[in-house]
Amino acid sequence: LVIIGALLKEKSHILDYIQDVGLATAIFCVASLSIGYMVPRLFNIPVAQARAIAFEIGIHNSTLAMTIALSIMANTTVAVPAAVYSIFMFIFAAIFGFIITRVK
Repeated sequence: LVIIGALLKEKSHILDYIQDVGLATAIFCVASLSIGYMVPRLFNIPVAQARAIAFEIGIHNSTLAMTIALSIMANTTVAVPAAVYSIFMFIFAAIFGFIITRVK
């Protein structure tokens, strides 16, 4: 709800934010999910556990990051990457989950 509220409040700037930090956050998201899956598989961790590890590493607490940036640091600029990441995170996680559930 915090993320949705923040996105609605800043909806007129979302495209600007995505343009500014979208590529970096997308790369970070994909890299986190991929590394979180591939490294355990390199160590022969079972597929089901590797999937769980991938999501544990790939899903970050954007709400906490935004809360710290906005409340403690009082800096909306610092909150932008977390907000953009929260948009990409759920999209990429769903796609990633779809793909890795087809891996035997």
